[in-house]
Amino acid sequence: MDFVDHDKWSFVSHLTEQSPVIILRSATKFFAIPGLRLGFAVTKNKALQDAWNQQAEPWSVNTLADQFGQHMYQDGQYIEQTYEWLTSEKPFLLAGLKALPNIQVFDSFANYYLIKSAVPDLREKLWHQRIMIRSCADYYGLGDDYYRVAVRSHHENAQLLMRSNQLL
Repeated sequence: MDFVDHDKWSFVSHLTEQSPVIILRSATKFFAIPGLRLGFAVTKNKALQDAWNQQAEPWSVNTLADQFGQHMYQDGQYIEQTYEWLTSEKPFLLAGLKALPNIQVFDSFANYYLIKSAVPDLREKLWHQRIMIRSCADYYGLGDDYYRVAVRSHHENAQLLMRSNQLL
């Protein structure tokens, strides 16, 4: 959700004390901190808060993650630079993917695109070109012809498009 236009579609601002909802969020991808495995839960419902706290581990995050988590959303420059990058690279990648033959692209609010390839084993073919895309064959309702393509740096996106075009 962090990658979706400044949390534009987040349900957090709609929570009330009566909402029987806990929203789980991860900071791992947006802040590029996979080793810290940091996330958080948001609710305004006191009963849910109490139930959550009764079941919580005494040390749910390590010291490094705790320190990072207390300050991560204060880094406005990083957050704005991330949105600027995404605002320019998403349309570039989308246009490039749509121009590829034998590929169907599904629009996305997130920082990746779902694609359907008419070319078998696209993931493996790109892997040999040193490009990794995620197979979505294990997603309910999708087959082995569906893949997820992340928005990366301009250079990486250009490489993906160029090498995919050569394969397709």
